Amino acid sequence: MPYHTLGARPVQARADTTGLNTGNWTAVLDGQVITSTVPVFELYHIYLTAPTLTGAPTTATVMLNLMHWDITLIGQANSWDPSQPMLLQPGDTLFVMFNVPVTTTPPPTVTGWFRYQT
Repeated sequence: MPYHTLGARPVQARADTTGLNTGNWTAVLDGQVITSTVPVFELYHIYLTAPTLTGAPTTATVMLNLMHWDITLIGQANSWDPSQPMLLQPGDTLFVMFNVPVTTTPPPTVTGWFRYQT
């Protein structure tokens, strides 16, 4: 079955509002960012940028609808390429929570790549 792209969705992280990453940057890809008319689609790749922390590794926790999906160590620029793509439905929300304080700039960025099968 062939894949069809839904394209890339770039997002800049903002101060966390989930309460799970207080004081740090969190990128949110919700229904306003991820628009799809297909019932099931997948996140197959993420490109990440984040400031480098001094004395600690920079991490990004990936969550689907506030449920832990994965965590990755990142440098200033990295990618997250899951061995199992994340299946999504319209209305799902993807959170990428960085362990980077909001006082550290510039804010991290996330670009999610989405596709679906016919």
